[in-house]
Amino acid sequence: MDNHERELLEGALNLLHRLLGYADAKDDFKPILKFADDDPNVIPFPGNVQHAPPTRPGHEFFTQNENPLTLEQVNRMLVELNVKLKARQRSDGRFELRPTIGGKRVSIYGQSAEELKIKLEKCLKEYKRTPAKSKLCLFEWLDEWLEVYKKPNVAKHTYENLERCIRTHLKVRLKNKALNQYSMTEIMKALNEIESTRMRKYARGTLRDALNCAVTAGHIKSSPAQNLPTVKHVSQKGRAIPLLDLLDMITTAKERLSSELFRAYLFCLFSGTRRDEAAFMTVGDIDWKNKIIYIHGTKTEGSKRRIPMFQILEKIVDGTHSSATSRLFNAPKYRFDRDIKKFAGEGSSATLHWLRHTFGTIQICVLGIPANTVALWMGHADAATTMRIYTHPEDLAPDIYFSGAYTETEKIEILNERYNRIISTVENLL
Repeated sequence: MDNHERELLEGALNLLHRLLGYADAKDDFKPILKFADDDPNVIPFPGNVQHAPPTRPGHEFFTQNENPLTLEQVNRMLVELNVKLKARQRSDGRFELRPTIGGKRVSIYGQSAEELKIKLEKCLKEYKRTPAKSKLCLFEWLDEWLEVYKKPNVAKHTYENLERCIRTHLKVRLKNKALNQYSMTEIMKALNEIESTRMRKYARGTLRDALNCAVTAGHIKSSPAQNLPTVKHVSQKGRAIPLLDLLDMITTAKERLSSELFRAYLFCLFSGTRRDEAAFMTVGDIDWKNKIIYIHGTKTEGSKRRIPMFQILEKIVDGTHSSATSRLFNAPKYRFDRDIKKFAGEGSSATLHWLRHTFGTIQICVLGIPANTVALWMGHADAATTMRIYTHPEDLAPDIYFSGAYTETEKIEILNERYNRIISTVENLL
């Protein structure tokens, strides 16, 4: 036997031993071939062999240099196999995937993309067959999710909105049972009981976010709210209230509302503040000496602003509270939205936000304040928004602006006269 034939035979036997060692890793040995000194054609077999140092089971098949596949090739094959994960290569030559299954990071090893995919699918099937261990109920999880995951990361008013939605809608319409016992149909029936499409849409998003978080935390394997149908909600376009209608609202609302809410609505009307801005305002936000009101904007960082304390505003807030830390209007925030119907009257479609539209339109179209100045008072990023929304005097007096019997000068005079009547009426009521 010449040297070339001897090398071929030695390579074939070494490969055979590797395969045997990989298939039966518990023996954990690799025979070393050694030719006899007296006869180079005689090769000893196990029994008179030397053993290599033990290796870790499963690591003896390839080394990094011996693996015929590159990491780039494996990742490309994973894409072709529709596996949306990227592999990495270990020092022993094997490839590794690290998916998150049931909220836990799992390591999957293989020598090829096909092997990685097979093992990944096996892990997913085993996870789905395993019954959920958590007996956590929905109400307890919603409380935990709100306090642990949301409260540290959202604004105060957002946290309060979530808490109220959970307390007054989700906990009222859903039964408290284990998270893995809900069906999508059961949840959808509960949401359909919410009359307001806006609140139904908000409750759907809240529950979906909470249950998706439960999946990530490993409490459930899948969210029954993940594929809930989208709630259709058509937002009502805001507009200014006609001045004659506004005069009637103010005159009759005094009898239907508490003093706190009546003053709060008047404050929104004559300051242009949003609901949360007015609801969370404190006495300390008013600079009585310099006649300035500081508004903590709730929509964007740029909505923080200050406005002049007009004479009518001074009468509205005068003497409401003595403590600088107390709220300017001692009324819960939800009452602002709920009781606006009492302010607007039966049959009116006006919302609280229409008071803000009325303020902006009056400032520009009646009082002639420059749009740039009004934009600052309203917390707009630029005057273009102000000009687009609050330059519709026909909303304030549709009876004269759609008539050809008045000149433009006469229209402005009529608007001023009606606005002055409103101011006089408010002063008398206060």
